[in-house]
Amino acid sequence: EQSLDAFIGIQAMSYNDRYFNRIHKGFGQVQDTLESYFE
Repeated sequence: EQSLDAFIGIQAMSYNDRYFNRIHKGFGQVQDTLESYFE
């Protein structure tokens, strides 16, 4: 079970590294609005 957790963690980290600068569909249009909520 621990190795499965490690595998999933590694997969999630590699996904985040690959798509860090990518904007998912729909979020590009409202990115400014969303960012203004957190200022």
